[in-house]
Amino acid sequence: MSPARVSRTRTTRAAIAATRASIATDDVQGAAGAEWAKTQGKTKAYVLDDTRLYGAGLAKAWALARQQDRPRAVVSPNKTSESFDAKATDYNAALWPRRSRRPVPTSVYIGSITGQNTGKLWKDLQAALPDYHDHVR
Repeated sequence: MSPARVSRTRTTRAAIAATRASIATDDVQGAAGAEWAKTQGKTKAYVLDDTRLYGAGLAKAWALARQQDRPRAVVSPNKTSESFDAKATDYNAALWPRRSRRPVPTSVYIGSITGQNTGKLWKDLQAALPDYHDHVR
């Protein structure tokens, strides 16, 4: 199942059903993730995406769903998701949370596909928020 097959802008539930797989669209996956964060008591989130169809769709859906019950839950500057460059070798200079007067996030949501350098992004993010290492997941 390709990421494009679950994009709300690229397919319909009928097309997904035709594949004989039960795969939720981006908006449903994002909402489920946002609901889980809510049940974990996460009140502020920094949302990132890899600019690709699947990652950006998930991140936007997550942010919109989370804001429905808590309007100030997303602390990313644009209130949905911030895109990251998958080809970057160092994300320390680009990490927004540590340089802002806005609330420090209690969670981070990264909408991305495998192979978009998210491991390095995650490592740099944890280094940027050392006091919150146990809270930012």
